[in-house]
Amino acid sequence: MQADTYFIAEIGKACNGDLDYCLKLLEECKKAGVNAVRFHHFFLEESVHPSVLGKSSQNERAWSLQLKLPFIDEVLFNERDYATILECCREQGLDFIATPWDIKSFELFREIGITDFKVHSMNAMNIPLISAILEKCNKLYLSTGGLSEEHVATLCQRLRLSEYNVVLLHAACAYPAPESILNMKALTILKKYNKAVGYSSNDLLGTSVLAASTLGAEVIEKHVHLFDHQQDLHKSSVNIESIGRMIRDIREIKAVMGMKIKYESRGEMVNQEILSKSIVLKNDVRQGKILEESDFALQLPVKEINSKQWFDVIGKAAARDLQKGSYLYSCDISKAGLEDSQKDTAILKDVNERLFIPGKIGVVARFKDIDEMIKGRNVDYVEIHYAASDLKKEDECKDYDLDLVVHLPEYADGKLLDLSSYDEAFRLFSVDVINRVMEKARNLKRHFKKCTGDVKFIVHPGTMTYPYLLNDSSRQYDLFEDSLRRMDTSGLEILVENMVTYPWFIDGDWSPKQGVSNTFLDAGDIYNFCKKHNLGMCLDLCHAKLYTNYTGESFLEYMKTVKPVVKHLHYSDCSGVDSEGLQVGEGDMIWDEICEVFSDFQYGWTPEIWNGHHDHGEKFYEAHRRLNIEFKKFRYARKKDMSDSNNFAGRLAIK
Repeated sequence: MQADTYFIAEIGKACNGDLDYCLKLLEECKKAGVNAVRFHHFFLEESVHPSVLGKSSQNERAWSLQLKLPFIDEVLFNERDYATILECCREQGLDFIATPWDIKSFELFREIGITDFKVHSMNAMNIPLISAILEKCNKLYLSTGGLSEEHVATLCQRLRLSEYNVVLLHAACAYPAPESILNMKALTILKKYNKAVGYSSNDLLGTSVLAASTLGAEVIEKHVHLFDHQQDLHKSSVNIESIGRMIRDIREIKAVMGMKIKYESRGEMVNQEILSKSIVLKNDVRQGKILEESDFALQLPVKEINSKQWFDVIGKAAARDLQKGSYLYSCDISKAGLEDSQKDTAILKDVNERLFIPGKIGVVARFKDIDEMIKGRNVDYVEIHYAASDLKKEDECKDYDLDLVVHLPEYADGKLLDLSSYDEAFRLFSVDVINRVMEKARNLKRHFKKCTGDVKFIVHPGTMTYPYLLNDSSRQYDLFEDSLRRMDTSGLEILVENMVTYPWFIDGDWSPKQGVSNTFLDAGDIYNFCKKHNLGMCLDLCHAKLYTNYTGESFLEYMKTVKPVVKHLHYSDCSGVDSEGLQVGEGDMIWDEICEVFSDFQYGWTPEIWNGHHDHGEKFYEAHRRLNIEFKKFRYARKKDMSDSNNFAGRLAIK
């Protein structure tokens, strides 16, 4: 899933040779969210027959219309102006795309360093020009207005366009183009011949670009100007304010379109916590009785086994005597006789073992439920998640023969903490809260006998804004660095956690809201920050997968990039771009890639399954069992591959 549509603003016509106007328009394009600007150039003697260049020429065309070249009086920039514009584009972070009408114009643009080109629809069969661009340049945007599918097929096949970096653009060549000829579904035809497609808009409608986005256009192009009262505008041009709205609308509709899957978002999970119901015993039930619908009621709040598991418990036997009015737990249901589709598969037997998970395994806990979470379980550590309420009281903790990891609280005084906030007072408030938790973590260490080094302390950088991204988030890394300098980190091993693309939070009432994380998302950025400051990383695999789902990047490469600094792992399954905390195997997480990258991991694995603390932590331990199966399958497959390779080598040696 691509993060953003690529927006091109054609501004050459609006500038009409005015360099000052052009530089101002470049600045406004950047503010509006444009990715690239486009300019065209032509040499009349190259593009127009000399017989029609004379002022006295009278050339009557079809329908008795006299030929008038619409560009004949247009003022173009010269080579020095283009060089100035290119430098300004680089400063603004805008790409420069050139549309040459002829080979001479193409060479002019190449000489100043332009690498990306567009060929407009009326030049789309200019084979010498297109061939020169394909041979010598980086990228071609080819507009197909006025071409039939047969023409498109011929171009793609004869010029082997699929072998080059080409985007086919749908267009309707009328200025402005009426809705009756737009035929936006033609984008699906272009996809038959080329992977990347887009839309070059010559209409003045607000809906065509939205339709293009929903049909898979990766690129949207529009003619743009600054002021509506400007003379000699392109007849399909819109002002910069309109292009800004269009970009926001397209990004919004792309977000709401989502993916071709049905899943429960994190926000819905939060609402389920508040409004969903649990299974409660309506009657006393004797051990061994087959559970029936008449034995149960559904009541708020959600706790232990909830209504979604209704069909999982009906028809099962009670594992012990159950009392009317009590919640139903998974341990109340007999496992005997349950169908196990994996019981005859040798590789998956003994699913309760933890032998195949490299490193350590642990469980999330609060002080009040440590004993409940670890009773009868085989774990190496507990990961204490502090909450806002813990800040106002002394920690009461028994002694445990375990290691310790501490996770900072996410809220204090009803606010989501942010160590990278542009609100200086709130950032310093967040620093003060975390400093107090760090002191608690140092004091907590003595209760955990296997915590012999510095206490691993997981820190969220923050970086969230609501409802929109910051215009400039670059300062957040410096602000987080400053926040760390203000903390007493003695006795602690600071682990920076990667953020989730679309975080959910509670602010003032019961209904969750969704914000956006600005930074500490990209693998390279996080790796560089940790290396620069000699910090470790807590890699949240779910956050990383959701981010790569959003950007279309490789999840495998993300993990490989950050692995050298990863000292702790959070894991769960996920779906889409914001649904996290799913049980292992119930989302689109790529577990064999995780096993490949972390097969030699020496540190901790903490499951973060939504509502995992319910039902005595059963969901956490089910996650460990399933993770163990994934590693067992991975090692079995790798061993088989090695055996096959050795057998093949042996056969070659015999020959």
